[in-house]
Amino acid sequence: MKKNYDTEMRNGMTAMKRARQIARERAARHGVPLVMWKNGRIAYIDPVTDEEVPRPETSTEAKAAQA
Repeated sequence: MKKNYDTEMRNGMTAMKRARQIARERAARHGVPLVMWKNGRIAYIDPVTDEEVPRPETSTEAKAAQA
């Protein structure tokens, strides 16, 4: 039973790492930051540089700024 659990854990971690890489690639391709929970708050991370960036403006905020 333990061997089966270890295999499932290993496969699950592999799948999570692959999903993380795909998310980074898509975010970089579309020019949007990754959204992560960091130090007890939401953080926006540049997928290429791994540096924290300012929160992007939403379309509603952009419309309000134009008015």
